[in-house]
Amino acid sequence: MHRRTFRQLFITDLGHNQPTILLSNDNHATARQLVARYAKRMLIGDTNDPANFGGYSWAYTLTHVLEQCGDDLTRENLMYQASHMKDFHAPGLMPGIAMSTRSDRLPPHQAICPATL
Repeated sequence: MHRRTFRQLFITDLGHNQPTILLSNDNHATARQLVARYAKRMLIGDTNDPANFGGYSWAYTLTHVLEQCGDDLTRENLMYQASHMKDFHAPGLMPGIAMSTRSDRLPPHQAICPATL
């Protein structure tokens, strides 16, 4: 089995309470080069815009799934972890509201694909 390595950079002083986390599979570039490359792509959006906030919430949820996977980043484990979340509190959910997933549900891309209707 081929193991992939990823780098995590924690970038502070961007005006947020928490550091920005940058993930990369480029193991040759310096941290300065990676930040410069991704700074062109990182746009600061209006947090009051529901589209921006939704993207943040999805990214937060994906981060949780990846953390649950640990070192086992196989498709099977990713799908297992994503379909077995229990009482997960994502940003933007009202107090007392939590997300849980079930393994007997279709993935969203299959549920809305016209070919499956």
